[in-house]
Amino acid sequence: MIDLSLVLLRFFLIPLPLGGTPAASITKLVLELNGPFPNPEFLNTHRYRLDTAKGKKLTLSVDTVENLQKPDPATLPADVKRYLKSEPNVESDDPGVIKLARQAAGGARTPVEILRAVTLFVGDYVEDTLRSDVESARMVVQLRKGDCTEHSILATALFRALGFPARQVGGVGYVRMCGTGSCLEGLGYHAWTQVWVGRWIDVDPTWKQMPADVTHVMMGATDDMEWLESLGNLKITVLEKEVGK
Repeated sequence: MIDLSLVLLRFFLIPLPLGGTPAASITKLVLELNGPFPNPEFLNTHRYRLDTAKGKKLTLSVDTVENLQKPDPATLPADVKRYLKSEPNVESDDPGVIKLARQAAGGARTPVEILRAVTLFVGDYVEDTLRSDVESARMVVQLRKGDCTEHSILATALFRALGFPARQVGGVGYVRMCGTGSCLEGLGYHAWTQVWVGRWIDVDPTWKQMPADVTHVMMGATDDMEWLESLGNLKITVLEKEVGK
């Protein structure tokens, strides 16, 4: 029997063997990019650095949770403030979303505690499925199922409801999947959430990571599908890898 999940993964996967190193233990990656790359505006510059002087070299550093600040709407940059607003598919002002946001935060008080609580809550709340027709955070609250898109859209809405600017981003993340007699590993399509806490920080509610591991490579917003053309045509080579103790 053909494993369709492996077939789909092979089609979209950017091979990136890590030599058996768990992604969560890597603190720094330096990657050489060959092929089409969307060259996005890396909002989370704390952990991304793209050098195009000689080819394309991307340095990814593990994020930290030090000195995170509770956002003050009065002092937010204009390009950040818009990520506080409710939107048609990110209904952060919906009563059900607001109620769930308070439940997710629980007794958390500091930014670190709130980000971790919401990220883990969404990972438990939403049942993982490979197919879903859920189109909005409000629907995810009700149906409680979906893939990385649904996880991240719900997390984005919950963070906004709690007063944190947040947005969905898309890109690739490290995956390893085994089927009958074979395994595949590399960077596959993924979606997660960025939250503003004095700077942007990546959190991944699907994989319950706060902060997200270093293999998350943001390529654009989830509503900008041009970067999807890179998948399958982009080759990435690991130039440098650092592992934490």
